Amino acid sequence: MKINWKYALGELTIVTAGILIAFSLNNWAQSRQEQKLERQYLASLKEDIEADRKELEDHLAFLKERVKVAQGVIAHFHRELPGRDTIPTVIFRDLRGMPSFVPHEITYLTLTNSGDLKLIADFEVRNRITEHYNRYQSLYDENKRAEAYVRDHVSPFFMEEASFESMSRDADKLLTDHRLRNIVYAWFGIYNIQIGVHEKAIKRCLEMIALLEESL
Repeated sequence: MKINWKYALGELTIVTAGILIAFSLNNWAQSRQEQKLERQYLASLKEDIEADRKELEDHLAFLKERVKVAQGVIAHFHRELPGRDTIPTVIFRDLRGMPSFVPHEITYLTLTNSGDLKLIADFEVRNRITEHYNRYQSLYDENKRAEAYVRDHVSPFFMEEASFESMSRDADKLLTDHRLRNIVYAWFGIYNIQIGVHEKAIKRCLEMIALLEESL
């Protein structure tokens, strides 16, 4: 049987072209799907970081208010002012709280745990995202420092040296106690450190939001 090589070659060319076209269409569709998924991730990251920024700004306002409270208390250390009998209660009630920041990181954790971080095509953007979430560690560290201070110094003092029922009567005695003064000065310092850390974190959030908007 004589083979028609010209016909066979034509058939082979058609089949090969069909396979290449199908392969190209599949790659094109996959690339489109990955680009769509990348944009969804970037948009979700932007929403998460905007929520972080809002929470951090609320915490910053709280911290600045606590600094004012601490300054008001410190003023009573140096001279007798009206309302002196209320100051120990103010210290006990208002100079203990510290906001605890929990980032909105579901999208970031999904990216890293699924391996989809590679879908972020821009290498710089990908690195900046990772760096941003890693630098939240400074907030965790400062929160741990504050928690340790309350546990090791503030709580023992009020448990051992102060009675909530007699704080007003014992105000003069308490306000001359060097340990209580040290507690207040320490809180003043802790709050100011926290303010600095929060301001830097807010700045990084704003920079990341701008970068993600450009990437979208």
